[in-house]
Amino acid sequence: MTATLPENQSLTLGYKQWIFVSSTGLVPYIDTSFTAAYHWTATKQLGFDLGAKYLESNYRLGNDTAGSAPSLRDDIEEEASGGVSYSLTKQFILSAAYTYDDGYNGFGGLAATFFPAYRNFKHNVVTLGAQYKF
Repeated sequence: MTATLPENQSLTLGYKQWIFVSSTGLVPYIDTSFTAAYHWTATKQLGFDLGAKYLESNYRLGNDTAGSAPSLRDDIEEEASGGVSYSLTKQFILSAAYTYDDGYNGFGGLAATFFPAYRNFKHNVVTLGAQYKF
């Protein structure tokens, strides 16, 4: 993939995948992340950011038959964010950002007796910042 952007813009894409064994030592799982971040320096003082993340912990690689239930988990989290920053001086920067965070169980075949919705959540996060560099 190739992207030619002006000097005042940047685009960063990321992908990582790890395979771990869970804390019980019985279940392997795959931890995956995809990220995208875009920054635009509109003026010397004003900057804008957009971002997206997809995070997944997929426990379906193994099957914990020694435990209380099969390990049929696929935890997914999706995020979208936007922000703005303004430099009052070279050292003093104000910022504001918003992130929407949606987490859910990606395993659709889990029986209701296993309470598949207990990992579901939606977060709206607003951050305000002031930074002074010296």
